[in-house]
Amino acid sequence: MRRPVGLVAMLCMLVWMASPTRVHAQEGIAGADPGVLSEGHRPFEPGAMTDEAIGETLLAGFSQITTLIEVEVTVGAGVVTLSGTAPRPRARARAEAIAWRLPGVLAVENLIEVPALVDAVGVAQDERTARDEAIQQQLRNIFGHVASLGDLGVVVEAGVVNLVGTVPDTEASRRAEELAAALDGVLYVDNQTMVVRGFGERLRPTLGRAVEFLEDSVLYLPLFLAALVVLAVFFLLAKLLMRLDFLYRRLAQKPLVQAIVRQLVGTLVMLIGLVLILEIFDITALVGAVLGTAGLAGLALGFAFRDIAENYLASLMLSMRRPFHHNDWIRIGEDDGKVVRLTTRETVLMTLDGNHVRIPNAIVFKSIIHNYTRNPRRRFEIEVGVGLGEDVLRAQTVGIDALRAMAEVMNEPPPFAWVEDLADSDVKVVFYGWVEQRAHDFLDVRAEAKRCLKLALDRAGVEMPEPTYRVKLRPAGEPKAIGIPDTSNPVSERGAPRRVDELDEQIEEARRSDEEDDLLE
Repeated sequence: MRRPVGLVAMLCMLVWMASPTRVHAQEGIAGADPGVLSEGHRPFEPGAMTDEAIGETLLAGFSQITTLIEVEVTVGAGVVTLSGTAPRPRARARAEAIAWRLPGVLAVENLIEVPALVDAVGVAQDERTARDEAIQQQLRNIFGHVASLGDLGVVVEAGVVNLVGTVPDTEASRRAEELAAALDGVLYVDNQTMVVRGFGERLRPTLGRAVEFLEDSVLYLPLFLAALVVLAVFFLLAKLLMRLDFLYRRLAQKPLVQAIVRQLVGTLVMLIGLVLILEIFDITALVGAVLGTAGLAGLALGFAFRDIAENYLASLMLSMRRPFHHNDWIRIGEDDGKVVRLTTRETVLMTLDGNHVRIPNAIVFKSIIHNYTRNPRRRFEIEVGVGLGEDVLRAQTVGIDALRAMAEVMNEPPPFAWVEDLADSDVKVVFYGWVEQRAHDFLDVRAEAKRCLKLALDRAGVEMPEPTYRVKLRPAGEPKAIGIPDTSNPVSERGAPRRVDELDEQIEEARRSDEEDDLLE
């Protein structure tokens, strides 16, 4: 029965030696990262070397490796003790890996020492440790003075900062990482902080800031009261100065200009008060920034609202020049009507149909303006077609007498008429008369004059024919008749009434009353 038991034991030993766990353990030791290997042990293997053979083999092998020449080997009961020195941690780990490969080695005690070497950044290991501790202490001091970062833990190793703990929000986490990264000697920041989701924890920082704000408000309360007093004083002063009408009437006669100056004065007084308030709070440095921002904003707004600014300036110029007044009948371009009002953006007209026409002041300022009401005297004209066989002089006299008989038509300048055109079927006679617009409506007088002319010419038997065409047929070869003038109704030697040059007197009167410079003189 003993032989089968021995065979079973040998088979179990072979299976263990060939097992994947053992193979992986050996590979892990052979390829382990330097400086992280630790002591190990394994059971006894069949065919193992003696302690003396193990020691001689390791010393012979280490003597052939430059980095392991100073390593000493002691073997007892299958336990290999390595001592001495090695230049680098990798050489220390290599010596241990070589010892593990020999059969019969049950454990390896690695006592090889590695002298302190300068690391990659030129700082000795002990100096690096001291620097890590300094960084760690500095971050703890910084986080201790920040309410939202007081619960954070800091661990620094080889220039790598590990942040752990809880923060109220992501902004606090980002801020902690930025503070750590800003310190000298920090190579990397491992931010493992967690944002607190609880209601109470998230509300606590907000309440803290609210309490701080209330405390600051109490401290600044006297300054706030002083600022309110200054603001009230300058507000009342601005209102008082804006109500001094006599002052603005001396500066300008136009109501729009007065309103603009009044607003400028009020704004200037309020700006002075604002500067004093900033001086009370010792933040006058903001004035330069505000003025610079206002300049850039004004430039941008100038381009964006160019049309509005143009209309505003045009309204200012129109208000100063006053080319028309309320109820003046004017024509601007193709639009005509009576003036309703002039605003800072547009001129409002009302047409004869009762429609409102709004024309931008920039267009009004650039356009030709016909003012039919500026001169109180306005001339109307009425065209009448008289028959070719009628006495044109008699028709003119009848029409002029009819106009003179109208009380609304001015006697000075007197009405007159002249022949405008010799048409195919009639003679075009145009009658003219003047109306005093301040006493009578121009359109009503012109309409009544047309009616009176028609009635007077009908009573005088003056024919006003419609266009007719005479067609005369004659046989072929008949000689063409030569017209012989009819002298049975000779034209009076007195001739037609001549037009009075009344516009010259009115132009001279307008020049004398106008204060603007005449560039033609």
